[in-house]
Amino acid sequence: MALEERPHSQRHRRCPQFLVRPPLLLIAIPQSPFQRGDYFLLRNGEFCLSLIREIDRLKLSRLTTRSPSVSIIRDQDLNLALLRASLGTSAQQDPALSRLCFSLPSGPLRPHLPSLPSSPSHPFHSHLLGTPLLLSYSVSWPLDLFLDPSDLTTYSTLFSFLSALRKTHTRIHTCWTSLSNAQRARRRWTGLGEGGTVEDLEARRNLLRCGWGIVRDMGWFLDTLLGYIMTDVIDLEFRKLKETLAKGIDAPTQHVPGSDDYLDFTSLRTIHAAYLDRLLHGCLLNNSSMMSIVHSILESCEQFVAQVERWGGDVLPALLFEGSLGSGSDQVGVLVQERWQVVSKLNKVQNSSSFFQCCSYFTSRPCTTIWCRFTNN
Repeated sequence: MALEERPHSQRHRRCPQFLVRPPLLLIAIPQSPFQRGDYFLLRNGEFCLSLIREIDRLKLSRLTTRSPSVSIIRDQDLNLALLRASLGTSAQQDPALSRLCFSLPSGPLRPHLPSLPSSPSHPFHSHLLGTPLLLSYSVSWPLDLFLDPSDLTTYSTLFSFLSALRKTHTRIHTCWTSLSNAQRARRRWTGLGEGGTVEDLEARRNLLRCGWGIVRDMGWFLDTLLGYIMTDVIDLEFRKLKETLAKGIDAPTQHVPGSDDYLDFTSLRTIHAAYLDRLLHGCLLNNSSMMSIVHSILESCEQFVAQVERWGGDVLPALLFEGSLGSGSDQVGVLVQERWQVVSKLNKVQNSSSFFQCCSYFTSRPCTTIWCRFTNN
């Protein structure tokens, strides 16, 4: 059996001694995916936002056309979007970008047609595209000697979770901007009020305040959660990893086996496994109940933003729209009543979330950073 065909554990046991010496690590470490946190951990902000926009643009252009031959999204389309997203960013000249690729486990995506059934995946895998989407990394020798396929799966899960947070966070900020522009345009004609008759005025004011309150709470939640994960978990752990690896490769001849600074493939795998475990724990991905709550909150955010976009970028209907103002025996316009039902329902769903009850789980642990962030804000 060839070395490439053997299981990972057998390849590592049969690896010659010269492969576990530090000089080879000087070649392997800079190429490893955990040193490419710009992509899996979204540490490259400009590339991350560009990639989200490219995928949204791809969905809009491919899934809204009437041509059956064009109305489909394949793996190669997503990989091309990955390259387009790098244009004009610091990732454009990075050779590691060619090792990244997207895959669709459920098959190509078509509008109004179900995808092929696949094995159960993480709930955040389908947040970016609407169907399970995995980001993988092409591993070559000698990285395949100490990187398990499960490690790459963990990186893909982290990417799906972080990209879901970043996408929803961006959409909430866009919704906030849209509501602000609509209100400034409306105040040019209504002054300090929201317009309408005396009966309509109170209903329109309550509808607008409820909508603003939902966007404010959603933005605060995502700002706090994303700030905690990117600053107190990813940046901190990534910096610790770089410092640990730097101690082992700066002067490899001065270290002896068994010392704290000695670095070989066995110690590298141990360090990397501990690093991934801390990332999963810090990002709350090991807590299934917490993740289900966060996923439901993201869905509520996406639902509200999509509803505001469907209304033209404003919670209040325009004063000249039919049904915006009360007529006859109606004291409040029909459109205002309909939108109030939708907004108040979303507000109740948001307020009934048990996220803060789940956060109380962390108060029993010392120096809990996430709890400090949520309580201080």
